[in-house]
Amino acid sequence: MVKSCVIGTTGDCISDALSMKEFFKRTLDKECCQLVGLSAIRNNVLSLFKNAEMMTTDDTLVIYFAGHTEQRPAPKNCESCQQLYPEFYEDCISEAESLRTIDGNIRWSLAFLDAKCPLANEADGKNEVMLLYGSEIIDNELLNALKKLKCKVIFIADTCFAGGLPDKLSDIQSPEIHFFCSSQEHEKSWDGNFTDAFIEEIEKAMTTFPELKIAEKDIVLLMRAAFDRTKSALISK
Repeated sequence: MVKSCVIGTTGDCISDALSMKEFFKRTLDKECCQLVGLSAIRNNVLSLFKNAEMMTTDDTLVIYFAGHTEQRPAPKNCESCQQLYPEFYEDCISEAESLRTIDGNIRWSLAFLDAKCPLANEADGKNEVMLLYGSEIIDNELLNALKKLKCKVIFIADTCFAGGLPDKLSDIQSPEIHFFCSSQEHEKSWDGNFTDAFIEEIEKAMTTFPELKIAEKDIVLLMRAAFDRTKSALISK
């Protein structure tokens, strides 16, 4: 079974997301869901991954994101985290509160959280932040959500600094995850050509390799072939 969803935040990003949705509906998943505009919020995206925890190793989840991503300094302590990543900070504190013992003693401290902060462990000292409608999701949160899945995951990111979103992908042993990114970790994505070119190249690959079935196990092979050709086409423009 293949399940798909497109996420688009504003303006042209919504148009790209809807174009990808129509492609998914034609080829992959007639019930492709959409989180665009007002519905492209943090809780809805996290719920999408939460619901996908029910999918099995025989299933495939395909996510497309078109929006803005920015890089921010990795926090040095809880105080800077609260300023830079308020939503993550609130969730982190809430989770820490759940560690209270029955007798009410607190088993954690801000110093403990400072030492364990997953956002601080960035080789380049920066976190990638997906900007949603009035909210955001940090790259670490995205990967933490992916870690909980059993199904194969394909994530297509048409956004600035997209290559930084999966920078800790090697830490995930399971499931099988594939990222297709419109830009490298320190590169902006301005031209808006990636999505249309990627769809066009997937359709060409489907014609070139008719024995491969995009809605079945060959989906990654087709997307890899299309992605390589997309990069070549965009570089040559």
